[in-house]
Amino acid sequence: MLKRAMRVGTTVVLATAATLTLGGPAEAGTGQEICYQAHVQDRGWLPWVCNGAWAGTRGEGKNLEALRVTTNYGEICLRAHRSRYGWDSTEQCAKPGKTVQIGTEGMNVPIEAIEYVERPGGSGGYVFSTAHLRDKGDVPHYRTSTYHTGWNYYARLGTTGEARPMEAVRFNWS
Repeated sequence: MLKRAMRVGTTVVLATAATLTLGGPAEAGTGQEICYQAHVQDRGWLPWVCNGAWAGTRGEGKNLEALRVTTNYGEICLRAHRSRYGWDSTEQCAKPGKTVQIGTEGMNVPIEAIEYVERPGGSGGYVFSTAHLRDKGDVPHYRTSTYHTGWNYYARLGTTGEARPMEAVRFNWS
């Protein structure tokens, strides 16, 4: 459920702990698909893209503020690190038929990093990702172990403590 707050005639949607049931494009495909939609500063929601396509803008200086994710295969749980706020306290888990959203819209708060863990479907596989960071360019994810109970092996994308916003991101099941 999305929480709503009003601010001088503008609807601000807080989406750090939101689960949506939007029928994202991953429902219609075949094979392993992961689809995602970027909310970009001054542009709003851009079209859905899937399987390695870039969501957001690259090199335009526009912040990635929120991200919706859906998959037709396995499960992927994500959380965002947002400028001035830090890490979301809980992760959101997308799985077949369930779309999730991380980040915020309408608050001009960029995502700086994303952590995720995947729980593949029957034939295994992992999600690979790349972020486009302001003044740094394309940066691949890296993996580390043991974040907290329930996450044994997670990937991190982006930076923290550098005030370097994400501008675009892409994911792909492998």
